[in-house]
Amino acid sequence: MRALFSRSSLVARRGASRRMYSREAPAATSAEVAHGASPGGYRSFGSFHSENVEEMIESACQPSWAAPEVPPAVAAAFVRHEDPVSYGAPMRQADFLLSSAWTFLNHGAFGSPCRASYDAAAAWRLHAELQPLAFIDRSLFAHIVESQRQLAAVVGASPRDLALLPNATSALSVAISAACDAADVREGDEILLLDVGYGSVSKMAARECKRRGASMVTLPLLSDLPSSAEPEALLGRFQEAVGTRTKVAIFDHVTSNTAMQLPVSELAATCRARGVVSVVDGAHSLGCTRSLDVQAVGADYFCGNLHKWLCNVRGSGFLVLRPNDSKLRSATEPLVASHGYGGGFTSDFIWQGASDYSPWLAVPSCLEWWRSVGGIDRAVERNHALLVGACELLAAEWQTQPLLSAGSSLSMALVELPLPRRDARGNSRVYASRDGKEMQDALFHRNIECPVKTVNGRLYARISAAVYNELDEYERLAHAVQAITLRGMQ
Repeated sequence: MRALFSRSSLVARRGASRRMYSREAPAATSAEVAHGASPGGYRSFGSFHSENVEEMIESACQPSWAAPEVPPAVAAAFVRHEDPVSYGAPMRQADFLLSSAWTFLNHGAFGSPCRASYDAAAAWRLHAELQPLAFIDRSLFAHIVESQRQLAAVVGASPRDLALLPNATSALSVAISAACDAADVREGDEILLLDVGYGSVSKMAARECKRRGASMVTLPLLSDLPSSAEPEALLGRFQEAVGTRTKVAIFDHVTSNTAMQLPVSELAATCRARGVVSVVDGAHSLGCTRSLDVQAVGADYFCGNLHKWLCNVRGSGFLVLRPNDSKLRSATEPLVASHGYGGGFTSDFIWQGASDYSPWLAVPSCLEWWRSVGGIDRAVERNHALLVGACELLAAEWQTQPLLSAGSSLSMALVELPLPRRDARGNSRVYASRDGKEMQDALFHRNIECPVKTVNGRLYARISAAVYNELDEYERLAHAVQAITLRGMQ
């Protein structure tokens, strides 16, 4: 059978195709290069048709910044309530997606997005698909910069020092690696952690130690709770643990397993005085603490989530660098190197390949919702009052005590479960994580979502107090635990 195309004709066609689609663009002038234009005439990195990202972020730091116009469908996704909505059940019904079949007391795990954020993210996704190239190539970056600008104002940072990331885990992975580079961690050096920190963070530190021949030192606090949670005692222990070989220190703002709020400003100041690079795990900070101000905290790296207590959609977190430190900035690199890499801090992080950026774009709608319900700080105070009441209720029902005073964290607490302290032989009974799982599973089968933590051989319910919770939900928890213990966990 005769070939339709000879080799020579194919070569000729390929050459013509190359000439058609690969015509060289005129070289950019020196003035264009100075203003961020690529040699091909583009002002942004790669072949994006947007404005220069570094210029945009600098403009966003100025009062004269003009925010990009929000698409009408996105603007229409958030509708203010005509009348104020009360916290608790009314807010749950009006502003959240949670099923009414569940008693949900575990907001601290993965949060729950408010409807405003969820609807905005959905509207952004639809808008992007109407003309993907126009959206991604020409307008996406300006809207991300606006999200950075608004978030930076809320957390007390400059937009130029803040990067959006998918979550605190991503931010911590960047920060811990960067901190080790900035501190020039080598064989024989030490990375300091606290044993009340999050499990995956210790794995990140262990990976860096393995790469560099360094050692991981863990400061023990857990076994001496609650006395070790006192700020002065904790700070004293930390200062003793920082040695001559300590190069990097990592600590939480609010711990996950024990719901402790740490004196992060004092810990960061100790690090700064000793020449140690500090990394704060602030996964529970924004929306769980009063008036977050990362610059006042003073850490070298501050990492946070937006999907937890801020109630944004999942897929949104942030990283903030201590300002005006060129060594930190040059050491900080994205997990994903793409077209913007090497163009500046914002350029490094703003584009991580083709992905769904709607969680970042939903941030302004989420913040607008918070303003419509009275603000974040007002909610934090209300949640704390609810938490105190819930701890008192559970302690009275179970005849036990919270692990820490309710003031240690403003939105989470651990309350000991009413379980026997001794076995049938009179020996002290030590509970393990499998016992905690059994209790948590039993609660789950009663449509109650509440984590059970094992601390020093005892079991605790870790309760969250969110804007949609009410006191009667904790009463439901109390009675369910009593019924479960009577039935079998003796």
